[in-house]
Amino acid sequence: MNIKHFLFAGVVTAMALTACTEDIVTDSSMSGPLNIRVTDATDNTRAAYTGFTTSFESGDQIGVYVVKGSSVITDNACYTYDGTGWSTSATVEYNTGYTYYAYYPYVESPYTPDFTQSGVDGKFALFLTDASDMFHQQDQSAKASFQASDLMIAQGTDEGSKTVSFAMLHKKGLAVFDGDDVLDATFSGSNKPYTHSSKRFFLMKPSTSTEFTDDEGTYSLAASSGKYVTHGVNIYTDYVLTVSGPSAVTYAGGTDTYSITSYKQNSTGTKSKAAAWTASYDTDGDGVFDDSKPSWLTTFTASGDGSTTATNYSATVSAQSAMTPTTATGTEILQAATPVGSSTDYYDLSTNGGSSSMTTANCYMVHAPGYYKLPLVYGNAVKNGTDNETAYKPGTVSNGTDNFINHAGTKISAPWITKSGTGVNGGMNITVNGAQLIWQDVNGLTSSYTIDGDYLKFQVPAGSIAEGNAVIAVKSGSTIVWSWHIWVTPETYSNLIPIETTVDTREHTYNVTTVNLGWVGSGSITKSGYEGRSCTVQITQTGGGSETFTVTQTENITVTTSKSGNSPYYQWGRKDPFVPSTGTGNTNKTVEVGSGVPDAGYVYEASTTSTIGTNIQYPWKHYYNAKSTVRGPVSTTYFNMWDAQYSNTRYSGTKKTIYDPCPPGFCVPNDDLYNYIAGGGTTYYYDDETNPPTDNTDIGEWDSTNKGFLWKTSTPNIFFPAAGSRSTTSAALLNAGSNGNYWSASPGSTHYGRYLNLSDDHWSWYNSYRSYGYSVRPVAEE
Repeated sequence: MNIKHFLFAGVVTAMALTACTEDIVTDSSMSGPLNIRVTDATDNTRAAYTGFTTSFESGDQIGVYVVKGSSVITDNACYTYDGTGWSTSATVEYNTGYTYYAYYPYVESPYTPDFTQSGVDGKFALFLTDASDMFHQQDQSAKASFQASDLMIAQGTDEGSKTVSFAMLHKKGLAVFDGDDVLDATFSGSNKPYTHSSKRFFLMKPSTSTEFTDDEGTYSLAASSGKYVTHGVNIYTDYVLTVSGPSAVTYAGGTDTYSITSYKQNSTGTKSKAAAWTASYDTDGDGVFDDSKPSWLTTFTASGDGSTTATNYSATVSAQSAMTPTTATGTEILQAATPVGSSTDYYDLSTNGGSSSMTTANCYMVHAPGYYKLPLVYGNAVKNGTDNETAYKPGTVSNGTDNFINHAGTKISAPWITKSGTGVNGGMNITVNGAQLIWQDVNGLTSSYTIDGDYLKFQVPAGSIAEGNAVIAVKSGSTIVWSWHIWVTPETYSNLIPIETTVDTREHTYNVTTVNLGWVGSGSITKSGYEGRSCTVQITQTGGGSETFTVTQTENITVTTSKSGNSPYYQWGRKDPFVPSTGTGNTNKTVEVGSGVPDAGYVYEASTTSTIGTNIQYPWKHYYNAKSTVRGPVSTTYFNMWDAQYSNTRYSGTKKTIYDPCPPGFCVPNDDLYNYIAGGGTTYYYDDETNPPTDNTDIGEWDSTNKGFLWKTSTPNIFFPAAGSRSTTSAALLNAGSNGNYWSASPGSTHYGRYLNLSDDHWSWYNSYRSYGYSVRPVAEE
């Protein structure tokens, strides 16, 4: 007997077997006449005699039954295949009231089907049990004997045109033991084979003693002239692959471990076996993996045999070489940047060009010339692709509003201005049919404002790009419904605001940015240090799936930004910036303005009735409410305009609102940060311009050259320029170069906001009227 051939019960699903020949045959001697079609319903068939590939061959026979109800009309008619078609000497009639059944291989006196039973298996139950071994050949070494052991049955399907098709279902068959399955050591004397969720059972009648050996052991089958021996073979249908990558190493290099678990198991998980794996590499981030390991990854295991438990391996990264320092002005960096987007494919600022989930804001950073678009969404009402409802509907807040409003004074119920409905894709269903420039501090910095569906589109031309700021609004008719700040900046080379330092106030931790919101430097930017690098590794399991992890060497870049420059001003609780000074005194920066906006880019207006809605409709107006209990840009006195769920417990971090003026991922800090910097609210005075008071020598000092306050308790130090402010009662510039004021998100009272104050002789933490125009220094959003 050829020991590679087994009889088994059920449909072959894991063997490399071929489909039966499909034929339509008409027997002219039939009184019907009846046409039959014979196919393999599973696209799998018996194993072939040579090379395990075959189909029906000349001389193959099937038996056909014709039944009306449960009464047999034609009993076991033999059809023979002649290589091109099937024929029978019996008289087999076609009748739409008849049911047709077939089985293979033909037996002259088979078991009697019971056509009173349900289902084709029920009717052919005796065939499947096969107590007299009609479909079991003891010696299968000959072609005819093993082909005769492939039991198939079918119920015919009337296809019309006097044609009945038989889709043959395998109930026993031949298979190949491929050396990769595991034999169960338990055998029985049953001759009734079956399948199971985790095993396939094979029947054998070995005429001589037979041994099977695999990596789990050697199993012997004694010669048997009696009943068949049942063999349980585990079917490995489930593959398990778990990888854990190494931690990042520094620019100095180092070694860390990664782990891999790789095995296959049966569907019940009762049997498992190691599965081999190989590694491939993607060094340039294009998603294409190959065998080219980067040279800086000096130690790395590229393949393994796998294991049912985690195995640790070492990854060694060589030391990084220092980069050649580069120095350039911000405008030079922007002019050298590769343009993004096109007139047919605008770069979406809210998704970083489609590389991340949508996160919206009132300010977007631009780092290169190009074509840009932003979604018509209220502030940061969408975060990481989901509805950020807290930003516009914060709920009950002491001295606050539970629902922020839009330009029309209507409570905002969903993120989008233009869409209707609720949730992340819902909105206020407002018609937006126009866009315009409010102001920009570089002529031609932005241009070509259009509305395209639910997006605002604009250009940043290569010929006029420079460090600068612009405010662009969208309108419904002639009414402005929202506006956005576009900050064109080289901050930083990696196109993100660098987090310069982590400030631990002992109550909370803040990641503070290097520059003010909207900063425009007047000097050069120097980049030095060590650039980061990474490689994505794909672990592919033999026969299974794949997983990836990244080997990373972190950058250690020092970016020295100009300490001289200028930045816009903000009224407490408002989202829109006001025109900066020139940075060298109380002189307004020259700006280009849009239709209907004053030449200066702002106008002062005293009003006791201004609302959040009017602030939104007139983003260039500096409002002042002279009412003694207000003194802010609006007549309401909410505490939560910049901190949605503000409470007197200041150590919880800011909950960014739709009026927050910062870019995605950043927000206005609450007053805990400035309270800490200012030493608990105490006013400290310098002994002179270079030496702080003796009791606070480690806190900070005045930089008389660059005109600002250097807070020294972080590494590196944080520089706060003395950018001055805009007057609460006139919007006039005050103290630029000698005084700096930085808003927090926290209120001081119904008419105050809290802020950091610094000058050439002191620094402190104060309350001030909300209608002042102060600087904003963002921190990372939590």
